[in-house]
Amino acid sequence: MWPFRRRPIAPEKQDWIAAHFDWEAACVGADTLRRTPLVTPTRHFFKAPRGEDDATAQAVFDEVKALLGLAGATVTLIAQGNLPDQAAIDRSQISAVSGTFQDDPDDPIITYEPRLLRTPVAFISTMAHELMHLRLAPFVDDLPGGEEQHELATDLHCIIAGFGILQMDAADSLGWAGYLQQDTRAHALAYFLHLTGHPVSDALPFLASPSAAKLRAAARHLDLDGPRTA
Repeated sequence: MWPFRRRPIAPEKQDWIAAHFDWEAACVGADTLRRTPLVTPTRHFFKAPRGEDDATAQAVFDEVKALLGLAGATVTLIAQGNLPDQAAIDRSQISAVSGTFQDDPDDPIITYEPRLLRTPVAFISTMAHELMHLRLAPFVDDLPGGEEQHELATDLHCIIAGFGILQMDAADSLGWAGYLQQDTRAHALAYFLHLTGHPVSDALPFLASPSAAKLRAAARHLDLDGPRTA
């Protein structure tokens, strides 16, 4: 360990991230977790045509569902009512504006702000977050940190599920970091890349310069600490 190199995030945050990766590995198996694909904003993963209508939203939503292993899950996607333009661009309200998850054992509902379709990466990332609520709903109290940290954990599990690039890029494009800070998100993505055997260079072309720098820094520190295993 080089003592003059400051860690990008606090050790307790690193431990929290590692605990969630370990929890996921215990659920799905370490080998399965290591085979999780790195999702990129490309036609390889998203083949729906671009658009701003309900059909486009549903098509992309279904692709995200499949990537998260929820293809057969019952969940209804509904566009939110027209919000004032100011509310739609108010960064302090963006979490409420972008999407919501309404848990119901018989018919869970996810809503989305239609204008988010103008920024496809942000729409995909938001749908991944809301669908992750569905995926984690039975385990809220079992996750490290419990219910109190559930929104943070939901963001993190999107990265564990391979959506780290989209999470980081969406935060940049919206001008809002979401529930996790970008430094924390970068560390989690670096952890994911290290665990799944992806070089950092696989993610860099899809990230803005500041996020790319954060990812490089996080990866350097993980390498200094030695290999990580789930």
